[in-house]
Amino acid sequence: MTGNELASLTSELDKTRQEGTRATSPSDADGGPVDLRSLLRNCATSVAVVTTRDQTGKPWGVTIGSFGSLSLSPPLILWALRCDSRSHPVFQAARYFAVNVLSEGQEEISRRFASADLDRFGGIRVEDGSYGLPTIDGCVVNLECEQTSLFPGGDHTILVGLVRQARGSQRDPLIFCGGGYLKRSGPI
Repeated sequence: MTGNELASLTSELDKTRQEGTRATSPSDADGGPVDLRSLLRNCATSVAVVTTRDQTGKPWGVTIGSFGSLSLSPPLILWALRCDSRSHPVFQAARYFAVNVLSEGQEEISRRFASADLDRFGGIRVEDGSYGLPTIDGCVVNLECEQTSLFPGGDHTILVGLVRQARGSQRDPLIFCGGGYLKRSGPI
């Protein structure tokens, strides 16, 4: 992405946030206000850390809870990042990023990349992937992606990536639900 393209996209995202995303509260069946965050915290999700490198080569990473498959042909994934995140400009400008779906026992990695700690990579086993991206060892899945699109999504930006490299393991995923981490108990 060229500098002009990035500036244009940034301007478009800012304009959309200012004009088209007024805060509204959903209502229940009786018309009363609903605390959407409280409701959605009961929806279990896998936990992932997305990593990249900035233009100087410094590694960046952030824990995310909004990640999913978008298409199998071509292989596309999407994830969302808060617009006020310190790492937002870095991921917005990144050509490539890696999605590291954490496994059981990697709660500390999740916490570290969700914190304000500046040394998030210290003491964590990381390998450089095919595109020079920091990939976290011991994950359920590591996906190296080329960023293809950015879309405004309220107080988040939705990032779409074309999967270029993928590897997986037979480990159980780290699950987050109800404000805490869960272990998969097995099939129903």
